[in-house]
Amino acid sequence: MPTVIGDSYDRSAGRYDDAARHNAEGASRLVTALPAMDVDVLLDAGCGTGFAGIQAIERFGANRVIGIDLSAEMVGRFQQKLSDLGLTSDLRVGDITAIELPAGSVDLAICSMVLHWIDDRAAAVAAIAGALRPGGHLALLAPGPSHDQEYVDLISALNPPIHPAIYEAFARAAIPLEEVERYLVSAGLEPVDLWIETRKRRVAAERYIARMTAVGSHVTAEVMDRDEEERTFAYIEEAVRAAEGPDGFEYTFTKTFAIARKPG
Repeated sequence: MPTVIGDSYDRSAGRYDDAARHNAEGASRLVTALPAMDVDVLLDAGCGTGFAGIQAIERFGANRVIGIDLSAEMVGRFQQKLSDLGLTSDLRVGDITAIELPAGSVDLAICSMVLHWIDDRAAAVAAIAGALRPGGHLALLAPGPSHDQEYVDLISALNPPIHPAIYEAFARAAIPLEEVERYLVSAGLEPVDLWIETRKRRVAAERYIARMTAVGSHVTAEVMDRDEEERTFAYIEEAVRAAEGPDGFEYTFTKTFAIARKPG
């Protein structure tokens, strides 16, 4: 599973920042909601290309940046951004459930749009929490309930049908507030701010499919080869185009936000 995810994001690394720009906007709102703090060490868990980590750096500064992600290509792009800022960094290709950091060594941890892809979410949150110093914070962003529901309804009703894994993944990825709160409390953290954002968006069909292939093509890669994957997404794009209104394809964009503090 990690290899499939890493390989998928390696392929989309060059277009990820553009295709997933709304995720970056969500990360900006998450970082803005954090309380003022001094940040010596920043951890970006599931860093990707680093758009969340960079925004945290721009607000708080940091003397050392640690990042971990399954995609070497994504990590390389984050590394370039940090080098351009002249920052000391420790970037790793790996699984955030196996973070090897000293307890109490991190002031702020960001986990943006990655927790939903992890099988053992509680273990991932616990691993991040274990690295936080007393008084340190975790800021988390994930898909919320009914995220992209219009798309799910559309592709699950296609005839001929597509592989069910493609649309079933959305229900598994949704993380409601009570679920994320449970992970935080179980990890010994104090929830500070939890909220859901729900927005209606309209975009051109090709733009929408570009996001889907950039952020979740590993789901199709697990059940079909590359040729079939390309045919499937072409078929889906045709359906999305047919469902477009004059202003584009309308969909619900729902995000779960969470900020928690380690006691002490």
